[in-house]
Amino acid sequence: MCIIRSNPAIPSTEPIWYQNRCYHLVALQLIPVARQDRAEGAVSSLHGAAMCRAKGFTLIELLVVIAIIAILMGILLPAIGLAKKQATGSRCLSNQRALVLAWNMYATEHNGKMVYGHTSGPGSWVVLPTAVSDAVSSLEKELIGLKRGALYAFAKDTQVYHCPGDNRGKSALAYSSNTGKFLSYRSYSIAAGLNGEEYQGLAHWTNLAQIKDSARKYVFVEDVDPRGYNLGSWCIDRSRSSYRWVDPIAIWHNKRSTLSFVDGHAEIHSWKDKRTIEIPLDLLNKNNTGVFNPPAQFGNVDWEYMYQGYTCRNMIQ
Repeated sequence: MCIIRSNPAIPSTEPIWYQNRCYHLVALQLIPVARQDRAEGAVSSLHGAAMCRAKGFTLIELLVVIAIIAILMGILLPAIGLAKKQATGSRCLSNQRALVLAWNMYATEHNGKMVYGHTSGPGSWVVLPTAVSDAVSSLEKELIGLKRGALYAFAKDTQVYHCPGDNRGKSALAYSSNTGKFLSYRSYSIAAGLNGEEYQGLAHWTNLAQIKDSARKYVFVEDVDPRGYNLGSWCIDRSRSSYRWVDPIAIWHNKRSTLSFVDGHAEIHSWKDKRTIEIPLDLLNKNNTGVFNPPAQFGNVDWEYMYQGYTCRNMIQ
């Protein structure tokens, strides 16, 4: 065994060759220790670098995350829009039920006579804003007109006259004769054959007892009159072979509209023909002259559905 003196200042009595041998042995024993220290330091450095990298994203990883978020937004936004339209459809359906209930209550209290379904003349169910002389805004004029109508005593809430999906109250429709820049708050019109506007020789019914097949004959229709606000009654050509719309249908609920019927029920109806859906879009998205006169739409199943639900005294089969 080699003995290493703790105090090198004291002279050694061993031979020189023996002392050198001991120093070499000590050096050989220390070399592995130094190597182990360097290895542990290297491992520690690598671990620290890995931890630093784990705390952040690379550019590629960040781009992947952004792409995934964009895809999810593309999927979710249309779904949210659809859900909103379905929600407005439910509220609109509730409005239709309230209006047709009021319409039936009016007839019950007047010995079966239906409220006048025109928008002008004595006893009309609503009063047009142009007939309101109060010095208020055009929108307030229409609200006053609703309250002065004959039906308001049975539906004392102006909100039931307005579909939440109908945005025409935000800006006046552009047409040449709308000099008053009237807005449209009321979303619904009464079918002309139910004591309404006698358009082009139409003879309307006046008493509720005269209506046959009450579960199929509609009363209130979502209307989108191009003249700025809904005037008169809602009409369709009474000739079975014409396939001609007289008034457009408002479509606020993702290719669907609400209707209420003589028997008191209401429903949401889905439109199938592309031509039916394009009509209100054209009226709302383009400047119009206030005239609605589309060509005949032969074979339009939506027109056939509305024709079958329409009624008057002189339908032409």
